[in-house]
Amino acid sequence: MADKRELSRRELRKKRRIRNQILTYSSFCVILIALLVGIVLGGRTLYTYSEEKHQEKVLAEELAAMEESMSSVEAEEDETEAEEVVEEYTEDDLLKDMVDASIGEMSIEDRVAGLFLTTPETLTGVGKVTVAGDGMEKSLAEYAVGGLVFTEKSVSPLSLGQEKFGEIPNQFAADSYDAICAIKAAIEKSGVKPSDSVSDICEGLKAAFVEISIDGLTGAGIVWDAAGEPNKAPKAVIIENGAYKAM
Repeated sequence: MADKRELSRRELRKKRRIRNQILTYSSFCVILIALLVGIVLGGRTLYTYSEEKHQEKVLAEELAAMEESMSSVEAEEDETEAEEVVEEYTEDDLLKDMVDASIGEMSIEDRVAGLFLTTPETLTGVGKVTVAGDGMEKSLAEYAVGGLVFTEKSVSPLSLGQEKFGEIPNQFAADSYDAICAIKAAIEKSGVKPSDSVSDICEGLKAAFVEISIDGLTGAGIVWDAAGEPNKAPKAVIIENGAYKAM
């Protein structure tokens, strides 16, 4: 009887140990699983945090690069504006503006006619011009040519001036005559056409003037430098029988 009781106690203690072991192992497994889950969640959280920080860093670097690029562009624009020099308004610019303003008010027919030099006979359609009468005035009003060229076959320019204006042309008339002859020579040298723009005609004549030479009433061998200054040999003339005659 005593042996049976002792056996029962042993079995009871054995069962208790087994139960305690099971509980211990179960608790350990639960703790281990919880620890693993915590490690996984912590690692994921740490990875997410690290990625966010990395993206923030990359974004900050890109923004800094964009700001630096924009600053460089603005600095270059400021330097370019600072280096820009205001073009000086020269006498040539003034001359172009005056020519453009004058020509802008002319009809296309007058613009074309103004590029031509002709003789009084061609202008009036008569065989020989003897006086600057109403016929020539009417022809000039209809065809505003750039100038008239007088030859030995034509009436003396002095007689024309005296007939038209009541006096013999003075030195300024001689200067004007030479100017018209110079323009004619420059037009022929440059080859400009009525269809060219005003600026192209102006540039063509400017280039041609340094290459031409004319013998005029006010001097022989007249040439021009790049600044437009004429150079010519002195010339003296007398008026004889209503015409210029070299001395």
